[in-house]
Amino acid sequence: MQGGYERLARNAQGKLVSGLLPDFALDPEILWRENLPQGAELIALVQAMVG
Repeated sequence: MQGGYERLARNAQGKLVSGLLPDFALDPEILWRENLPQGAELIALVQAMVG
C-alpha cells in the first residue's frame, strides 16, 4: 500500500508481527503504558524478540 498504512491483525499471543523485520513482534499494549519499559525490562523484551 502506498501513501497509507495497513492495519495488521495480532498473532495468537496478541502481538503485532512485522512483515519486514524478521522476528520483530510487539505487544501494542506496551505503547499505552504510563511508564515505558527501561533498563532490564527493555533488554528482556528485545531478547524475547530474537529468541
